[in-house]
Amino acid sequence: MGKWVRRSVKLSILTLVFTGVVFCYWKARQVWRLAENMATGSLVCSVEAAIYQLDYERKKELSESLGEEWSLLDAYEYRRLAVVKGLDRGRVGRKYPGKIVDEWGRPLMIAGRKLEGQEAEFLVWSKGADGISGTKDDVVSRYGMAVPQGLVEGGS
Repeated sequence: MGKWVRRSVKLSILTLVFTGVVFCYWKARQVWRLAENMATGSLVCSVEAAIYQLDYERKKELSESLGEEWSLLDAYEYRRLAVVKGLDRGRVGRKYPGKIVDEWGRPLMIAGRKLEGQEAEFLVWSKGADGISGTKDDVVSRYGMAVPQGLVEGGS
């Protein structure tokens, strides 16, 4: 009987240790995801702030190509913006030359629009961990705002 009790105790201890390791791994993954989201959120807000800090002439030039509907900045404007504001230092991905990348190595999306009689407005976002625009894990520069429907993959 003592032999079976010792085996049972050993098995119980191994089970507890294994469960503890799995739980710690699961918690660490949650914390890591939170850290990725926070870092990406900070980057997204920094990029949007940099756009709004552009001098008047540069912002006017950037907004000339915009219409009343949200549209993505073309590659040329995106690259100029990144270089002019120094946002390309250390954040440009090798896979996406000229693009500022998020924590998952994907390029940030930058869109703009200019409503009649108003200044141009810009929106910056990361597609999040899943890499798809318009899902709940997107990190958008304006808290609570979703990616405009016309810019969502598969959107109209």
